[in-house]
Amino acid sequence: MYFVEFFEPQPGVDIERFRSVVSSYLNGWAADHPEDELVCTIGRTWWLGPEPAYLTIWKITDVTAFERWRSELADHDAGEKNEEFGEVCRIVRAGLYEDIGQEIS
Repeated sequence: MYFVEFFEPQPGVDIERFRSVVSSYLNGWAADHPEDELVCTIGRTWWLGPEPAYLTIWKITDVTAFERWRSELADHDAGEKNEEFGEVCRIVRAGLYEDIGQEIS
């Protein structure tokens, strides 16, 4: 099962800061949650296609991952960790997708 987040920079945020903060945050989250696999984080270039231009794909075992995440994100200490991420990034959409069998290499 895959969880996909579609996101964009907050208005006025420098693109280099955006990329640095998002990359650091997602890699840190992945390191702290080895049960969830960070498959990829990509950004579309040349403005081809609809907004938002960025997405992250997580491979998760099942929907219980959301309960773990919700519990952790509700913790006061997690809020402080997430503050900078929220300053530079806005999650626009997210979706849950079934594994269709073979990922494209």
